Amino acid sequence: GRRCFPVLEGGQVQGLLTLRNIREVPRNRWPATRVQDVMIPKVELKTVRPDEELATVLSRMANEDVNQFPVMENG
Repeated sequence: GRRCFPVLEGGQVQGLLTLRNIREVPRNRWPATRVQDVMIPKVELKTVRPDEELATVLSRMANEDVNQFPVMENG
């Protein structure tokens, strides 16, 4: 039931890989495609803090047409 996966290197978040990212790659290209080529890089991630109010986050999800926000604090 998972829809997205954090991409970590050395214990640090580098990006987010979603099923949508994977579906955009033709199956015959999977063996030659690297995760870093299709993931959403950290600098482009839309994130929320653990202390944000749920109503605010849900509103952002609707307004920004985002299905998930990584919850991050201090990187």
